[in-house]
Amino acid sequence: MQKRVLTALPRPLVVILALPFAVLLLAPRSTARAQDTPPPSPAAGSAAAPSAAPQGAPPPRAHGPMPRPTNLQILPKDISGPELIRIMHTFEAQVGVECEFCHATDPATHRLNFASDAKPEKNTARVMMRMTRDINEKYLTQIVDPDHADHPAPPVSCGTCHRGQSMPAAFAAPPEVGGAEDHHGPPA
Repeated sequence: MQKRVLTALPRPLVVILALPFAVLLLAPRSTARAQDTPPPSPAAGSAAAPSAAPQGAPPPRAHGPMPRPTNLQILPKDISGPELIRIMHTFEAQVGVECEFCHATDPATHRLNFASDAKPEKNTARVMMRMTRDINEKYLTQIVDPDHADHPAPPVSCGTCHRGQSMPAAFAAPPEVGGAEDHHGPPA
């Protein structure tokens, strides 16, 4: 049996690759602790590890464990954090907005308060979520396309109308070529 010999990575590369993981493991778990506790200083006589961030740049923000989603009125109460984020990013792409379009900023922390109902846009989003759910479950299930009877109609989503814009454009029918007689036949 042949042994595989792994070549060692150069020490500076190991330090640079390990630094983000060390930051995540050693980072404080709450912003209050991060503000109250000064960062540890290197021991006297020891060489400081090279910094991945340029001098004077703010330290990287560490994210603690994701809190359990609260104030869910449309989405399932037991939805996982990663699934909720995936859905929200889909909404962002389809509606062409960022998180702060619907979510209010907490004046004390200057961070988004995802549970807050302070912005009316959040209620509008809930109404639109109910609307698309109803269209998909109550109405599209009743439509059978004879050309594609083997599969159901594609679902309606935010992007169906919004197409990446926060306000959907009003539909304007193209002008008829040749007048109404061409389309509907001669007048009776």
